[in-house]
Amino acid sequence: MSEPLLGGQQPSVPGVYDCLLGGKDHFAADRAFAEDLVQRVPRVVQMAQANRTFLRRAVRHAVSLGFHQFLDLGSGLPSGQNVHEIVGGMVGQRERVGVVYVDRDPVVAVHGRAYLETSEWVRVVQRDFTDPEAVLADHTVRGVVDFDQPVVLVFASVLHFVGGCAAGLVRAYLEASRAGGAVIISHVQRPDTVDDDHIGELESRYQEVMGTGTARTRTEILDLFNCALGTRLVEPGLVNVEDWRPDRTEDGAGDNPLPFLAGMGIFGRRDG
Repeated sequence: MSEPLLGGQQPSVPGVYDCLLGGKDHFAADRAFAEDLVQRVPRVVQMAQANRTFLRRAVRHAVSLGFHQFLDLGSGLPSGQNVHEIVGGMVGQRERVGVVYVDRDPVVAVHGRAYLETSEWVRVVQRDFTDPEAVLADHTVRGVVDFDQPVVLVFASVLHFVGGCAAGLVRAYLEASRAGGAVIISHVQRPDTVDDDHIGELESRYQEVMGTGTARTRTEILDLFNCALGTRLVEPGLVNVEDWRPDRTEDGAGDNPLPFLAGMGIFGRRDG
């Protein structure tokens, strides 16, 4: 049985993540659960921060490869240097761009529309990304993202909240992107041997309180990229989240890597 939460309110995945990142858009229940996680797994804050910086690097690299459309699935609450800000800063008005943030949480939708919808090519859609048919049919998504042009699909730290259907879910979005594109994935890793980082405890705590949370082995995470024929990883492949193209000011994982893997796959085109 889970421990009681403040006021009976249940924490949310976006709210807890916002708290771990030092944000201010979460509720008391989110903060209580995040503090509990930190006590049990102290590196969980580092994991959240490393994931966010990976996402920024991956978006920059995708833009450098010529991609200008992004579908951020399970986007969460706004944070510093959001996807559209990176894209807009690199592309400007020279090319057609489009960024859609998708999240089922109503708080995310409210905050996102207030802070992220800064132009006609940036939109927030309140949909469950685990229902690709509904997301892909949404008129707002279709109004911003042209699926006859390459699209970048972003699954940043969200697929470990999806059960056994995760590979099929990714495949559905890949197949809808007729002109090809890129897929960005970061995922909590279950060690193949000894669980030195208490990932089992982190996983069970999320499942206990929120009913969701599934760490996967490296092979299982790699299968998320291989779910569509022809998808190939760009260098350096599937690696620790801190080792994926780190900036010069970043140190990388070192001798004590986080149990968190990340990568970018290209599908439907040969360059990159």
